[in-house]
Order: sequence, then C-alpha cells, then structure tokens
Amino acid sequence: PAAAQLADALMQLLRDGDTIPQTTFRPIVLVPIANWARIHAGTGDEVTLTCTDGTTMTGADYLAHKFGDVLEVAAFHPQHGPVNLYQGQRFANAKQKTMSKLCCPACAFPDCKHSAETTQTHHIRAWRYGGMTNMDNLAELCPFHNGVNADNHHGAFGYINNPNGRIRWIAPNGTHVPMTTPGAMELLFD
Repeated sequence: PAAAQLADALMQLLRDGDTIPQTTFRPIVLVPIANWARIHAGTGDEVTLTCTDGTTMTGADYLAHKFGDVLEVAAFHPQHGPVNLYQGQRFANAKQKTMSKLCCPACAFPDCKHSAETTQTHHIRAWRYGGMTNMDNLAELCPFHNGVNADNHHGAFGYINNPNGRIRWIAPNGTHVPMTTPGAMELLFD
C-alpha cells in the first residue's frame, strides 16, 4: 500500500538525515552609509560593524567576506533609515520585511511584547491614502496594534510615524514615544 511505502520512506529519511535540509542562521551586517563609504574608499579597516547575531566585524573583515553565502547586508542612512527603496506593490517583499524587522525588532507600540517574528509589516501612511511600499513607510506591528492603528491619524489608540527614520508611536495626545526595543537606527546612530 502507498501509505506504508511513504511512511517507510519518511522513516528512512529521518534515520539517515543526510537528505533533510538543515536551517542555517544568517546574520545581517548593519552598515551605516558613512562607514560603508569609508570602507569602500579604503580607509575603513578599523570601522566596527554590528551584526544581528550580536557579533561585530571590522571594515577589513567586511570587505574580505564572501557575501551571499553566510551574511546579508543592510545599509542605513542616519536621517532617512534603510536605503533600499521599492515602490509599486501593496505587500512588502522579503527584503523589505527583513529590513523593516531590523528597524523594528518588536512591535513598534510601546511595551508590546510581540517580537518581529510575530508581527505584520505595516504601512505608516496607509496604502489606501497613497502610502508607498517603501522602507521609509514601513514598520512592524503585532496583529492587534496593526488593526487598531489610526490610519487617518485620528483614533483612540494613536498611530505610528517615523521622524528622521526613527519609528515612534504618536499617542492620541500628540506625545511621541520611542519603541521599547531599539532598532537598527537607534543602535547605529543614537
């Protein structure tokens, strides 16, 4: 019978383990634009870059490393945030989602305990109001806060904004509240 054959084949795969792909951790290198320029000009050997796995690397290591196999690189501008911008489609692509999670390692609403792995990529200026799917218009919100965020900026729960590339919750009374968990912009430039 087919079911028994499939079960036998699965058990063989599990016993051998050679053909089952293993997950690979891929740290992302956070590179401020000024440091990127120094490194590529040949004067950034002593620059220290932070990786998302908590390690660091020098500018010389950055240049010597073969990217794509182990690391991903994300560039950030001190005032505008992530550099790579894309327009034209409603949903963020995989790279935009990853970069948005670097800026918002947790839900952007203060004291929310949802990590970026459980959030939704939110348009700061709502798509229905002409907001583009660009990095300067994306933030990570948990499903609840994404649902109650005031897209028209007039609501009981406040809304998300990003002055100078820093994600902030704007309370209904107008108070700007930074994220509880600092993101790439705060870690790189503040």
